[in-house]
Order: sequence, then C-alpha cells, then structure tokens
Amino acid sequence: MPRAPIPPGGAGEPRFSQTGPRSWTGVLRWRDRRGAYHRTVVRNATTRTGAKDRLTERANLARASADAAPVRTFDDAAKHWLKSLEEGETRESTRLEYRRAWRDHLSPAIGQLNIATAKRVHLVDALDTLTRKDGKPLRGRQPHQVLHAVLEYAVDRGWRDANPLAGRRRKRTRKPEPRALTKSEWTKLLELVEAKSSGHQRRNRDLFELLVVLRHTGVRIGEALGLQWGDLVLEANPPRVTISRTLLPAREGVPSHVGPTKSGKVLRIALADEVVDMLADRRERTRRKRKADFVFATDPAGRPMSAANARRRLREATKDTDLAWVHPHSLRHTLATEAAAAYGEAAAADLLGHSDSAVTRRHYIADSEDILLDPRALTSGGRDERPEAGWGGETRE
Repeated sequence: MPRAPIPPGGAGEPRFSQTGPRSWTGVLRWRDRRGAYHRTVVRNATTRTGAKDRLTERANLARASADAAPVRTFDDAAKHWLKSLEEGETRESTRLEYRRAWRDHLSPAIGQLNIATAKRVHLVDALDTLTRKDGKPLRGRQPHQVLHAVLEYAVDRGWRDANPLAGRRRKRTRKPEPRALTKSEWTKLLELVEAKSSGHQRRNRDLFELLVVLRHTGVRIGEALGLQWGDLVLEANPPRVTISRTLLPAREGVPSHVGPTKSGKVLRIALADEVVDMLADRRERTRRKRKADFVFATDPAGRPMSAANARRRLREATKDTDLAWVHPHSLRHTLATEAAAAYGEAAAADLLGHSDSAVTRRHYIADSEDILLDPRALTSGGRDERPEAGWGGETRE
C-alpha cells in the first residue's frame, strides 16, 4: 500500500528499528514549505526513547533551516558551519585553523559540489589527493575532521539525507618523528641566522633573539610573538616570563591580534641569565626607536612580527644546509627532550603546558641512542628532586 502524501511543511510518522542490543535507528520523512521531500535519520541511540528524542530535535532543526535561505554547495554549508562555531565555545585559534583548512584545501577541491547529491567516492578522492602549496601530500587529519563536521552539520539541517563519510577512517600517513637539535646544531643555527642578518645596513637581530626565547622557554611561536613587556619581570628572583596569550594571524578583514593560548593555561617560566641580559638589552634598544607593547615589534608602528615572516626568514637562513629541517617548533622539541632526559616526562609535560605526558612523549620527545642509564640514586638512599615548584608548573588567573 503506497504511503500517504505529506503536505508541504508537514511530516510523516517516525519509524524505528532495533539494530543491536543497545542500538536503535530512527527515520522521519518530511517536506519543507517549498514542497521538497527530506529524510532525517538518527543512528546508534541506546534506547527507542532516546532515538525518538534525537530524531525530533534533529528534524525540527532541519525543518527550520530548510525554510531559511537555500544551501546548495559545500561552500554554502561550510560558511554556515564556521559561523555557528563563533556562537559556541570553540577557541578562536581553532576556528582560524578550520577556516584556513577549508579555504586553502577543501574549498578548491569540493566547494562548488552540490551538498545534497555529492557521492562518497568524490569526497574520498578529494581527501586522498589534497596537497600542500609545494605539491607534497597534505599530512594530518584536520581536513577530514572539518569535512566530516560540515557533513554532520548539513545532515542535522536536512541539507542532505546522510553523511557519506560516516564510519570511514582517514588514510593514515606516517607522521615525522620529533627531532631535537644538538648543542652543536644549535650553535650553528644561531651562526646561520646571524650571518643572514649581518648583510643589512642595520643589524637585524629580531629573528636571532626570537629563537633564543623559543629555545630557553619552549613556548609556541605564537605565544612568543604575543609577549608584551608587561609579561616580563627581569628584576625578580628568579627572573621570569608569564605566558598568557598567543598572537593570532590576520584573516579576512581582521588584522593580527592576541587571544588565549592554545591550552587556555597561564604559565610562568623562569629565565636563564643570558636570556635576561638579551631581553634587557632589547628593551633599551627598542625603546629608543619606537614605543611598542610587543617584545618582538618590528616596525615603528609597534606591530608584532608575524609567525609566517619568522618562518620564512628561518627557511632562508637554513636553505641548502644540513639544518634545513629546523622550524620554530623544533626548539620546543629540543627543550622537551632535554627536560625529559633530566627530570622525566612529567616535568617535560609541565614545562610545555600539557595535561597529559603521553602527548609530550609521542609528539615532542626525540629518541636518542646516547642515553646513560643511571640507577645509582635509586639504591643509594637518595633521589634527585624534581625542579622547584613553578619551574614548569602552571597557575591560573
């Protein structure tokens, strides 16, 4: 017997089926006010009541969205999804990464495909063939995560019936192992940067001094570039720096600005004497030239150096050398490796602001074949103490 037609703006009877001991699926057919048919589906609900509640919520959201401005392409859907993130709790730095992933990689590949009719094979091919600007395959799972989120958002709003990537695991790529600089490599890196800077009429030490700060604190480059003079207490005992913000890159219509750190934590890190002397000298030197709040301001207007500019200049300094692999994050790897060797992985995680030392071990601590195993302290009645409280610890404001 054929199903009764659904009037525009109406809905049929929901249907439920049990697909496992604690797994229910619900389906609801409905029509928008323009007369187009849609189907809303929920899967893997633990109870029939839970499936009904989720189906009602999802269908109401989809029907309200369908009656608004039409969404036809993936670019349309992504625009709405990115806008919705601004109303939630997603960090601004994360939103910028998602926006960049869509703009630079996904939009050129699938942006103009019809969101309602795009096939799984087209989306899988697009994900598997994404490349960087240099033509090399794009690593990482972020594009897959972003596309999956856009598709789920589209399904919730009735722009398509189901997510064709549901259950698909991304193609795994081997991530490069963390690599730390040796003392001789660090010395050579500074010499290369210094030699590159000496060709200017006025000796430019911005990149040189930025690298020193990164090397001795282990902070991310955005956190170092977001430093302001008020974050430094060079006359204290011990002298220290407070890391509470990061420099976010410019985007469409919005200049670069500071925001919270990636972890949302506030760290206070003690500074070595050589870093204190260097920063004190920089403060006196830059005060005579310009009035700027940022430690690494690079022009008379007081604007901070951009991370892209710092990376470009570092690439230029190490081009065609055996240190061409070095990037600003390599200095974070280096300090984490040294901290883990001296005090253990937990201390290294504290210094980097990680809540889980497994992240530090997996992504930041480089393997070393030259390790001296020294269990003497375990059997001699004493044990080396961990660093003083506050060396790598965190405090919240």
